[in-house]
Amino acid sequence: MDDVTQKIALQIDELIGQFQVVVKSLETNYQAVPGIAGGTILGDGRVALILDTGKLAAVAADRARSRRMTAVRETGAVAGPVLP
Repeated sequence: MDDVTQKIALQIDELIGQFQVVVKSLETNYQAVPGIAGGTILGDGRVALILDTGKLAAVAADRARSRRMTAVRETGAVAGPVLP
């Protein structure tokens, strides 16, 4: 995956195919879920969630940054680069 500011990788276990689907918002029917763009019902009746890979990357980066800042506060030492 390629973003304007960073490159990230997403590891998957299996690619099961490519489908044309109608994406329904989770926010309209449930609530906003960070990293999930929406959902769809597949032809066999199963529900599939549609990932928002950009948001997933941002959430992961925020969590990593938060863990680093917590480590710095608790130990006073920097355990790797502290990003803005």
